[in-house]
Amino acid sequence: MSGETQFYLVAIPAVILLGLSKGGFSGLSSLAMPMMSLVSSPVRAAAIVLPILIVQDWVSVWAFRRDYSLRNLIILTPSAVIGVTLGWLLAARVSEDVVRLAIGVIPMTLLAIIFFDFNFYSIGLPLIVFFCNLIFTSWSLGIFVSGLVLRNGLGAESIVWTLMFGVMPLACIYYPVSVLPHWLQYVAWALPPTYVFEGMRALLTDHVFRTDLMVEALAINVVLLIASFAIFLALLRSARRHGSLIQSGE
Repeated sequence: MSGETQFYLVAIPAVILLGLSKGGFSGLSSLAMPMMSLVSSPVRAAAIVLPILIVQDWVSVWAFRRDYSLRNLIILTPSAVIGVTLGWLLAARVSEDVVRLAIGVIPMTLLAIIFFDFNFYSIGLPLIVFFCNLIFTSWSLGIFVSGLVLRNGLGAESIVWTLMFGVMPLACIYYPVSVLPHWLQYVAWALPPTYVFEGMRALLTDHVFRTDLMVEALAINVVLLIASFAIFLALLRSARRHGSLIQSGE
C-alpha cells in the first residue's frame, strides 16, 4: 500500500470525526490530530486540519448569526486575540517534538474528562510542578545514557531500559511508599519519582499540595543532574581515548 493511499485512508475518517464533533458529538475532534499524525508530520497535520476547522466555524457562525450574546463576545474576544497572536508568534519556533507531545497529551486529557469524569486541568499548577520534576529526572537519565552509548555503543541503551523497569516498582507509581518493606523504603526515597508520585497522590486524594515533597524531589534532581554531567564528561573522555567515537560514527 502506497504512502498516499495510507494518508487518505486515515485523513478521510479524521475529517469525518471533525464534522461529527461540530454536529454535536463533542470530543471526537480530539482524535483527528493524532490520527493525522500517524501518516504525516504533526506540523503538516495541523496545517491540513486548521483550514477545515476554520471553514466549520464559518458555517457555525453563519448559521447562528442572529442568535448571539454581545456580552459573551466582549468577554471572549480579548482571549481569542491573545491566543491567536501567541500561536502566530510561536508557530515557527516550536519544534515538531513539542507539537507531537501536545498532540498526544491533550487528546488523552480530554478523553479522560469524557469517559472517566477526571479533569486533569482542575488540579492546576501544582501537578505541572511535579511533572516538571519528572522531566528533570529524565534529563539526568538521558545525559547518563548518552555517555554510555558514546563509550560502549548502542548496546548499552538496552541495558538502561531494562534497569528502568527494575526501578519502576521502587518509584511507587501505582501504590504508596508505605506498602514497601521498611528497609526498601529508604531506597525508594532516594529516587525523585517517588516524591513526585507521592505528591500527586496527595493532590488527587487529599487535595493538598505537598511543598516538602516537591522541594526534596527538586534537590535530588539537582544532585542527579550534576552527577550525570560529570559522568557524561568522564565517559566522553574515555570514548575519545579508546576511539569509540570513531567506531560509533562508522
